[in-house]
Amino acid sequence: MGGLTGVMSMSVAGSVTSGSTIYVANLASHDITPIDASTGIDAHPIGLGALSPVALAVAPGAKTLYVVAVGGDEHGSPGSVVPIATATHRPGRPIAVGTSPQAIAITPNGKMAYVLNGIDAATTPATTPATVTPIDLATGTALRPIKVGTLPLSMTMSPNGKLLYVVDSRQSNPGEPSAITPVDTATDTSAPAIKLARDLAPFSVSGLAFKSNSVTAYAITSSGIVPINTATGSLGKAIGLRTSTPVAIAVTRDDTAIAEVGVPVTALEQGSRYANNNTLALLSTATGVVRKVATLGDEPGAMSWEVAIAPNGSTAYVLATKSSPRESTVIPVDLATGTAGKTIDVGRNASMLTISPNGATVFVLDSGTYVGVGSPHNTPGRVIPIATSTGTVGKAITVGLAPSAFAITPTGQKR
Repeated sequence: MGGLTGVMSMSVAGSVTSGSTIYVANLASHDITPIDASTGIDAHPIGLGALSPVALAVAPGAKTLYVVAVGGDEHGSPGSVVPIATATHRPGRPIAVGTSPQAIAITPNGKMAYVLNGIDAATTPATTPATVTPIDLATGTALRPIKVGTLPLSMTMSPNGKLLYVVDSRQSNPGEPSAITPVDTATDTSAPAIKLARDLAPFSVSGLAFKSNSVTAYAITSSGIVPINTATGSLGKAIGLRTSTPVAIAVTRDDTAIAEVGVPVTALEQGSRYANNNTLALLSTATGVVRKVATLGDEPGAMSWEVAIAPNGSTAYVLATKSSPRESTVIPVDLATGTAGKTIDVGRNASMLTISPNGATVFVLDSGTYVGVGSPHNTPGRVIPIATSTGTVGKAITVGLAPSAFAITPTGQKR
């Protein structure tokens, strides 16, 4: 397995309860890197043969890891889900799903998984429905696919596991969402799409969030953040900081507020005290009123944003990655005071972040560089730990080539 190097025994920044494991899906290395989250030691990679992992999820109880993988042709190839026993790291029999799978969600009771399939844009007619494949995890059986639109972007499961929201794109402008298709996981059927107005265009990353009771969802749009009544699919009035365009959102742990990351809008920011600044605004879920605004500084050229909230609800962590010059930063924001902490440099190619279950460590996935098979310019990916108590960056943990996703088991549940 090329592109993998060992990591010496060390302590990661912060303190993660013994037993947590991070699993990293390495697309170009065709394997999974398991990492002991408390020590930063990476175990022997779990090989997947010719399959390339694109997404993964740990089942409740942490006994099984489910890996979504594609064949040699990443665009349009048949997909599969590979179950891996976390006690032995032994892959099980692959479960066939649809073409170009891209995401997986597992219900809280651990009984079902849902895989969002893509399409082969070069050969598939524009009107051909895309699908979500349900999987009975007790038997490892893929069930009848559910039609969910024509060009899916993302899939988000409600906290109670009863609902999936699949964001679909307009064929005329791929990447610009046009509707959200709800899927009822009790019946494995899709409801009529929630149609978005012409000026409503949710972002695909960190663009959907649910309240913990699953009654309300929130979608990023060009008009602000739009509440969705999940029982009726009706859209509420857009809310948000009017001097910025929202790019990422998260609902606070107590459901009382939405953390909205926004970038300044030149036409709206004249006279605003937030001019030329990216912001994190706290919006009341009850009234939509802006409670607090933290200025995050000017990040020109940022092409991707993500926000996550610590388990105790005290801090939001904002990940920004610029295109030129290529660099990535994490900005902590104290939600009680609405103030941003010191910006933390996390390299050049950060793609996502997660927080340890006890909140002691933020982990950032750096995708490295992948030019092609055997290229001397390839560099392996890394997992970068940050101690939340001090903002200190620990020693990076080297993984495989072109990591595409990672997941962490709940505290104390390694296997």
